[in-house]
Amino acid sequence: MRIRKAIAALSVTALASLGTIAAAPAAQAALTGGYGCSGSHIWSGNVGGAGTVHTYYDGSTNCSVFVKDTYAGVKTYTDIYIQKSGDSGWIDGGGGYYTTYAGPVSIYAPGACIREWVIENNPSGDNIVYGPTPWHSCS
Repeated sequence: MRIRKAIAALSVTALASLGTIAAAPAAQAALTGGYGCSGSHIWSGNVGGAGTVHTYYDGSTNCSVFVKDTYAGVKTYTDIYIQKSGDSGWIDGGGGYYTTYAGPVSIYAPGACIREWVIENNPSGDNIVYGPTPWHSCS
């Protein structure tokens, strides 16, 4: 009887360990590229309570996406732009009617700070987010 209990306890412990091992690569994958971006996840910030900008960096290029929280799953006009410090212009990520996220948008920016401009409309077409993130990811 004691042997069966010992084997059962070891089996539960082994299965729990396998679950932990299996989960680790998924967590790591989220930090190394995503949403069409490559590189390491270096910054994220909430924008107006409507979603989160995620920024990745591969050693020379910053790549950002805006992931919707408000109206996630609903096609609404959404766009993201990116700018590096020292530039007056913005690079457009290609706005459209998206259900999940806008972007990616990339900029070559070693040694510079970057920021994003995010637009998201509600289903009626009114802006719920229209503005920039703070400067970040200064290398």
